[in-house]
Amino acid sequence: MLNLNNVKMKPKLICLFLLVGLVPLGFVGLWGANLAKNALIQQSYNQLTGVREIKKAQIENFFTEREGDMGVLMETVATLRKESFNKLQAIQVIKKNQIQGFFSERLGDAKIFASLPFISNAIYRLDALSQEAKENGYAGSKMLDYSPFRKEFDRFYPFVKKYMDEYGYYDVFLFSPDSGRVVLSAALENDFGTELQSEKNHLAAAWQKMKSDQELRATDFEPYAPSNDEPAMFIVAPSFLDGKYIGSIGLQVSLDAINKIMKERTGLGKTGEVYLVGSDKLMRSDSFLDPTHHSVRASFANPDKGSVDTEAVNEALSGNSGSDVILDYNNNPVLSVYSPLKIADLNWAILAEIDVAEAFSPVDENGNEYYKKYIEKYGYYDLFLFN
Repeated sequence: MLNLNNVKMKPKLICLFLLVGLVPLGFVGLWGANLAKNALIQQSYNQLTGVREIKKAQIENFFTEREGDMGVLMETVATLRKESFNKLQAIQVIKKNQIQGFFSERLGDAKIFASLPFISNAIYRLDALSQEAKENGYAGSKMLDYSPFRKEFDRFYPFVKKYMDEYGYYDVFLFSPDSGRVVLSAALENDFGTELQSEKNHLAAAWQKMKSDQELRATDFEPYAPSNDEPAMFIVAPSFLDGKYIGSIGLQVSLDAINKIMKERTGLGKTGEVYLVGSDKLMRSDSFLDPTHHSVRASFANPDKGSVDTEAVNEALSGNSGSDVILDYNNNPVLSVYSPLKIADLNWAILAEIDVAEAFSPVDENGNEYYKKYIEKYGYYDLFLFN
């Protein structure tokens, strides 16, 4: 055996020998350290991969749940839409039937009133005396200053005035047969004593048509000067005595009576309303939402601001019935149910509408909005409905 102690070696050679022996040991150490490092890195990667997969699954599950929420909300909105349209349809049908019944009664009133012997006799007597008064210098409203006429007028007036009040008319007229002279007016406005054959208004036009065929006539609403230029509607019917045409009667329909029907708001919430529109696209009942510009009076006074030229109105005036989400006369999105409304020879539209925001956002008995509660419960920042 070689005994290094007995071998005399040069220092450089000894160092080389030691170095050759130590280098493999260094490589082993570095290799081992590298293995440990790689193992730790791999372990970290494995842990991160596991966390990633967990988070991925959680996120995927989150959006799957949100998609499920969206499906439920879409079904909810579809149900609310259907229920809202059904409710509006039912309300509109009720109002339509009420308005048609109202005018059917008014037309019936005119026929019955004109056929009353008391009224026929009144027209006959007052016509003769009004002509006599005119011949004696008591023309127009001055007829009341002619004693014989005034005596007969006072005999018939209380009955006609009572009829007007009890049946809710704005005015009731008796007309002479030939000139259409107003021989009695319950309201005694400026048209008392005038002769319709000389007038240029829609009452005179209706009277002329009635006289030509002796058939009942109804006018549409138009401004009427004797009633302060406010919109007025008339029904004119012939009166007969012993089978002979002896004159006619006129009923001035009360706008308040129409509004009483249309403004009853059961089931219409905060923004719902039912209203009437004429063939000229002006109001035939007062708007609940915009009485400033869309009352009957305001729409006739300022058609530029008071007309209703919407898709629903155009469809209804064309004879179509239906329902849709449209922009109303205030340019707000609404659910609209519409249909034509026939009154005698008139063509109107009847519409029932409610704001989309209210129709699609139900409120519970405590006043809490459904979608607000939904947002709070499921942690959404906000929720939007698009048309």
